[in-house]
Amino acid sequence: MQIKSASQDCPITVPESKPTPAVLGKVSLFDILFTETYNKTPPGQVIYAEASNPEINLTFEQLKHRVLVCATALKNGFNLQSGDVVGICSQNNIMYPILFFGSIAAGCVVAPLRLSDMLSPEELANDIATVVPKLLIVHQWEMQHTLTALGRSGIPEPPILLLNEPNEKINEAYANMSTVDALFFSDEPAQPYQYTNEELANSPCCLYFTSGSTGRSKAVMISQNAIVSQLLYIAGAVRCQCNNLVFTNFSFASSFGLYLIFGICSGMTSYTLGKNESTLDGICDAIERLKIKAVALPPGIVNHLVKSKQVTSRYDLSSLQKIYFTGGFVDVSIVMLVRRVLNVHCVNLFGMTESLGIFVSNEGYTLAGSVGRLSRIASVRIVNEEGKDVSVGDIGELRIKSPSMTIGYYKDAQATAELFDEQGYMRTGDIFRMDDRGLFYYVSRSKDLIRQPYINIHATEIESVINRHPNVEDCAVVGVYSEEHAFELPRAYVSLIDKGITNKTVEEIHEYVNSQLPSYKQLSGRIFVIDSFPRTGSGKIKRFELV
Repeated sequence: MQIKSASQDCPITVPESKPTPAVLGKVSLFDILFTETYNKTPPGQVIYAEASNPEINLTFEQLKHRVLVCATALKNGFNLQSGDVVGICSQNNIMYPILFFGSIAAGCVVAPLRLSDMLSPEELANDIATVVPKLLIVHQWEMQHTLTALGRSGIPEPPILLLNEPNEKINEAYANMSTVDALFFSDEPAQPYQYTNEELANSPCCLYFTSGSTGRSKAVMISQNAIVSQLLYIAGAVRCQCNNLVFTNFSFASSFGLYLIFGICSGMTSYTLGKNESTLDGICDAIERLKIKAVALPPGIVNHLVKSKQVTSRYDLSSLQKIYFTGGFVDVSIVMLVRRVLNVHCVNLFGMTESLGIFVSNEGYTLAGSVGRLSRIASVRIVNEEGKDVSVGDIGELRIKSPSMTIGYYKDAQATAELFDEQGYMRTGDIFRMDDRGLFYYVSRSKDLIRQPYINIHATEIESVINRHPNVEDCAVVGVYSEEHAFELPRAYVSLIDKGITNKTVEEIHEYVNSQLPSYKQLSGRIFVIDSFPRTGSGKIKRFELV
């Protein structure tokens, strides 16, 4: 690692070392996933299965065949052309990966649309108006919400295909709608669309919406090169032969779905939990019944899992070997609690919609409070508020450059220009520091800073203390402006394990937190208890909706 100080006016960086330069930019996602040259997954390997009924599954061979059949139908049956957008609005479903990869194999751009429990009809209308799909594929549980949003979007109504659960009766209101079965009337596969090198590098294959945790969402363009670079770097080196549990918040409807692609190359079976199964009991039941070895969870569910002994004691979770923390950073104190209660390895994963796999992490890095070391395909800068590079150990905004990062925001040239700095590094808006060993540490989001005279408070510092309280399920700390003080005060919103809220409970939490913090970080903006948090597709809390 080359480390240069701020005085040398050079970024903290790792020399760029792109994987297999002769391949990157010339090979499509379909080639990497489904041809024997790049993928040795056995034809009979189960890739996706329904957690509630594992007999409903897709083997590698079945997935490849149905992807090509789907691509043929999209081109021939709906006359979709290269670059046309296919919008998909569905929770986890065994058909989703077929439709996802089939759209790309047809030369189209796939836009996973977020679900009704993630956003309002107005927000979904904004998403639809942004991408202007030429075809919509909608699960019947999401149909009414999507039709309402479509009517408010102001775009011409595209053809709509109905998606439903296996063996599920179609709602009478949608009885006359065409279903996704129309894509599979013919069983004849075709050759996938042949992308040019330019299209692989500079055209989107999928559009994922930013979390919207701080405001209106934008459609992030992910190229095939971005995904392929990660597959070449990570999945090609990993043959884990394990099973993985996927639940609704982490599905193809969020950018975390891109990580589910790795299972195709690495020998994983991903079991999907449906919308009504993603409770703590549902997750524990699936782990016990399917002998799940790895699971990705957001911080709130992790907290609930280790603090709800009345739930976890009913299940045998001994098969579980690893928990990946996603959708938010988990403090070391919670990591240690998870290790003590569940005896599993824990890994903090840093990610964002605009970029895949910047850091390589493991349990040791997580126990050190770090998100890991820089991936060899990326370089970074850490800069101060003036955009000057900071010294090792100092905090600043993380900026990244990698073949796995976005090419920009769809149909938003201004936002795209603002995303990148003068050296081509992408502004993340995340505050980081790096130590002299080359380990990176997440501090907070720059937008989450609580601003006071002469000092800024990082909300995560207070949240890490609150989360240690045994009755706190999840929390978010925000700054609220005080006219009396003329600056922001820290305010906490918490959800509790024990829903029997009393004033004494709130007082106990308040006293517990304030006893461990200096006066200026104490919760002078009060504590508010809420039943649940508004969340994004990746599980992040929508802070701007709290105040």
